[in-house]
Amino acid sequence: MRHGRLVETGPLQDVLRNPKMEYTRNLLSSVPSLVPRAPRPETKEPVVLEANELSKVYRERSLYGKAREVAAASNVTLTLRKGRTLGIVGESGSGKSVTMMSLLRLLPAPPAEAALPVDAAAEFDAALPSAQAQTPPATGGTQ
Repeated sequence: MRHGRLVETGPLQDVLRNPKMEYTRNLLSSVPSLVPRAPRPETKEPVVLEANELSKVYRERSLYGKAREVAAASNVTLTLRKGRTLGIVGESGSGKSVTMMSLLRLLPAPPAEAALPVDAAAEFDAALPSAQAQTPPATGGTQ
């Protein structure tokens, strides 16, 4: 389907192995291979994002006063260099969004070392609305 209209129909094997429409051929050619590619060689490009042992724990109190802790992210360490792409993959509730929101300073002070190089941090802060640009840099500790 494209724009709510059928593009091509037929037996599954015919459509997948011998598509007649250019749109179908383009769709099928865009499917990534399931065979992993060889790792890229290491690069000496500058680090644009780094986190060391980033953790985020939410604490909540029950009706009876007993505290409950939920580790939304635990000891996340990553380094991203200029020109590279970072993908964070995990099941629902594994902490992907909390990790990225902490790194982007959209959550209060991530409890760990998370750093943008000075020039990248200034560029990032300039793009934020003024209230968020005032957020202090990430430092160690737990919340």
